[in-house]
Amino acid sequence: MNPFSTLPLFLTLTNVTFPDSVTSIGKYAFENCVRLTNLVFGSSLTSIGDYAFNICYGLTDATIPNNVAFIGRNVFYNCSKLANATIGSGVTNIGVFTFSGCTKLTAITVDPQNSVYSSLNGVLFDKNQNTLLQYPEGDTGSYTIPNSVTNIGVGAFEGCEWIFGVNLPTNITSIADKTFYQCQQLVGVDIPNSVTNIGTNAFYSCLSLREMTIPDSVKNIADYAFAGCWRLGQLSIGNGVGNIGYGAFAGCTALTNLEKRPSSVTFSWRRLALRASCWDRI
Repeated sequence: MNPFSTLPLFLTLTNVTFPDSVTSIGKYAFENCVRLTNLVFGSSLTSIGDYAFNICYGLTDATIPNNVAFIGRNVFYNCSKLANATIGSGVTNIGVFTFSGCTKLTAITVDPQNSVYSSLNGVLFDKNQNTLLQYPEGDTGSYTIPNSVTNIGVGAFEGCEWIFGVNLPTNITSIADKTFYQCQQLVGVDIPNSVTNIGTNAFYSCLSLREMTIPDSVKNIADYAFAGCWRLGQLSIGNGVGNIGYGAFAGCTALTNLEKRPSSVTFSWRRLALRASCWDRI
């Protein structure tokens, strides 16, 4: 008797070929199909819903055909073996965190005929390469963002555990929410003087980050921006900062050297650490 014959379908499904009659795949449709290894999309498919292939550990390839226009958020979330992602020419929407948790993914390729998105050296951008949308989590080393980039998308580098350094262009104005979330080997990012905002969880749990200089141009450091950076020992905050959010430096237990406490900030320094006592030692 086949030992898997009585298991639920999501535990036994290995291959899916969509008939041409299928025009959309619903939210969570194949979530937790952990043995699914192969997908063949039909010629009429136009939409893939949120979390459609969430936690499909066995998937190694995601080739989105030209007829698909909409890809929801977190569609391939935590597909930890996904090594290839190709975006067809017809895609006009890619939701946030679509490839988050794809730790084997080293490149995202976009059809050159796509009118909304593009790729450069395996990194996903908008068509004009003004916005960096997704850096593949499986890539390693350091990366220099092209000078054409003026915006970084939410969670663009989230979970990139083996990236060591990122060089930011001099014309970006904001480091978006969760930009470097859990980049655990990240040791250095030089924030240019053009940046005015550091978003929520922007550097959350960057465990290798040891020092940070926040320039005078920055006006806002959002909630939990550097929370969990427990090796962060040296911090310089520019005089332009007017707001530091709740728990911005929570858990920064190594922080013993703070330069330039801005006089314009009207908050309690002690609340930044929450349960940590790092501010008591400065």
